[in-house]
Amino acid sequence: MIENLKVAEDQTAYEKARKLLHGERTVTVMLDGNRTKAVVNGKPMMVKTQVWDNIVTIKKCHDIIKNLANFDCHPHKLTIDLSVYTQTEGNEYGDYPEQCLLKKVVYYNVDKDKLVIWKNGLPVYENNHGVICRDSVALADCYL
Repeated sequence: MIENLKVAEDQTAYEKARKLLHGERTVTVMLDGNRTKAVVNGKPMMVKTQVWDNIVTIKKCHDIIKNLANFDCHPHKLTIDLSVYTQTEGNEYGDYPEQCLLKKVVYYNVDKDKLVIWKNGLPVYENNHGVICRDSVALADCYL
């Protein structure tokens, strides 16, 4: 039983996860908190997008919405979880907790054209239809 507690000490798990912190990777996009489904040829499909260095811009969100509209899918909110966790071999089903190396979530409100980025549980960036705020204290006052 004690051996299972050493999951996060596996250096291979850290190396796999560190590779996700930089460069290009594919991430999942949730539509309206998973209440809206993208349907292709009668089958619900998972929406994914490519990100570079874990950066999502309002233009990227516009592109996602435009592509979804081609499939007659019109969500009101997007959630893109950019979090990165260690990936220990043998823990593919998440039986044991992994260590979080990056906790970052992007929220985009289509109707308001507003993108908000949260990092480590705090708002750190907002693009409200072109008006940008990087003042985390001011954002915390608004959102917390």
